[in-house]
Amino acid sequence: MKPINRYKLLGILFIAMAIIIISYALANIIGAKKELAKTLDDWEKNVEIDLSEIDEEETENTIRYPSIEYGDTIGKLTFLDTELPIITGVEDSLLDEGVLHYGPTPLPGTNGNSILLGHRDSTFKNLKKLELGQHFIIETKYNQFEFQIFDIKILKSDDTSVFDSYDFPTVSMETCYPFNYIGSAPKRYIVVGKLIQSY
Repeated sequence: MKPINRYKLLGILFIAMAIIIISYALANIIGAKKELAKTLDDWEKNVEIDLSEIDEEETENTIRYPSIEYGDTIGKLTFLDTELPIITGVEDSLLDEGVLHYGPTPLPGTNGNSILLGHRDSTFKNLKKLELGQHFIIETKYNQFEFQIFDIKILKSDDTSVFDSYDFPTVSMETCYPFNYIGSAPKRYIVVGKLIQSY
């Protein structure tokens, strides 16, 4: 029996490793999609408003948030026919469950600049398709906010100007850049929208 060529064996091992790596990556993508869908589904089931919680003197334009803790799903982001749950907190692990509202920043729709973070290869993979003037919606238990995009910028990963506030309520959606970069990306892609309507 002829022995297997060393190069042939290396080739077989390389192909086997590639199959394992691709399978692992696909399993992670499928798992992340299921986790996003579950988080959004759970939020939508619990979004029913208890009318006893609302003061009769409040108008329909009053911005309200229930008592919120890190890890809570606070709403839903919709852009380009994509619906994503928004979870508040500071832990990177929450990015697997949806879009992360960076906890120390203002809540969406309130005064200041609310920061939303997402992975460039999952939740925010379509962020690059957004253009100036387009709108996106954030829905919470009590309010719906409509934002219009007025700025799109690319910053270095250590540039803290993303936290700068404007004279009106804004949301900055941030993801790593370039979108097709392998490894830890050196820059950030930021889409900024200003509140134009709440109801």
